[in-house]
Amino acid sequence: MTVETRYKRSDQQTVNGLSAYILGTAQSASVLSVGNDGASVAIEATLRPTSDALAGFPTVYPSTPTTHYDKVDDATADDDSTYVETGDSTTEVYDRYDKPSFTLPAGKKIALIRVVCRGYSDLGLASLRFGVYVGTAYYMSLYYKPADWTTYTIDWAKNPATGLPWTQDDINSLQIAISGKSYYYARWSEWCYALVTQVYLEVYTYTDTEIYYAVDVVKRESAGTETVLGSKVAQWSGTLSGLHGSPGLKSATYSISTAALVSTDAVVVRVYQKVGAGAWNLVREWTTEQLGAQSLVSAVWTVYYYLDIAVSTTMVSTVYSHGTADYNSRIENFTWALVPPPVVKKSIGDGLTFVLV
Repeated sequence: MTVETRYKRSDQQTVNGLSAYILGTAQSASVLSVGNDGASVAIEATLRPTSDALAGFPTVYPSTPTTHYDKVDDATADDDSTYVETGDSTTEVYDRYDKPSFTLPAGKKIALIRVVCRGYSDLGLASLRFGVYVGTAYYMSLYYKPADWTTYTIDWAKNPATGLPWTQDDINSLQIAISGKSYYYARWSEWCYALVTQVYLEVYTYTDTEIYYAVDVVKRESAGTETVLGSKVAQWSGTLSGLHGSPGLKSATYSISTAALVSTDAVVVRVYQKVGAGAWNLVREWTTEQLGAQSLVSAVWTVYYYLDIAVSTTMVSTVYSHGTADYNSRIENFTWALVPPPVVKKSIGDGLTFVLV
């Protein structure tokens, strides 16, 4: 009898007419991931600056009032009409802004936050960036040098300070931040400035739901005929928000019964995903080689799924990964034998007559 761990590899083979990923006895060298829709995402709130937490940009236009937030709080960008601007120094300067309080509706979870910023760079030489200020730290975009008024965005699916999904309190405690650095153009003895005319924060949410993963276990003969040995078994379930907060290996067990094989049979494992009470969706399929076995032996399999989520402004998707030790989706206690399963006698009626089953 052979007891194995069978790994869901990232390379493929064709066995008994089926092209599928290899369900092998060793792990492969590369990882693959496949996503399935989980829940729709929509914008919940747009939070614009309401006051100055730090007014570090030296120049505002118009110069009165001297407050900064009102130069960048436009619902519709007005470019040269209102802006904050860097000054005669290459030292990076910062503005931070407070914003309205955010209330997360019951039953909703925060998918991500997006900071939107519109800026301009003299001659494309001065630089600007934008982001959030959490606790005592800035978390900012790349530096940009737009030679014309340009709008940029940056998203965070998790709080960069904690690595955890955003909460209502997280949103309410952070500040919107921008920064800029001027550039001195020596050839013309002239300063080039960075300007920002608009910045705001968007909050995107989704309705939490239950997610299920399961497998079909199939015997596949050399001619391609299939016999299902287990349908939607080794079911794992959890919430989308749970995966958002705690990605990684998830497991479930399945007590597979003894099944007769011939030497040219292969075992196929298909992974499925389901959202709530919806239909099962095929994620991916794997096949063993022709086992050369006479029986698949009764055993308790432990099936491992490496699960995460991917988030955009339109969808939270579940992500199934496999193929390496870091993404170790696999089946443990895969048991087979070179001898046929034992013959079982069943009594019929009088207790003296038996048939073989």
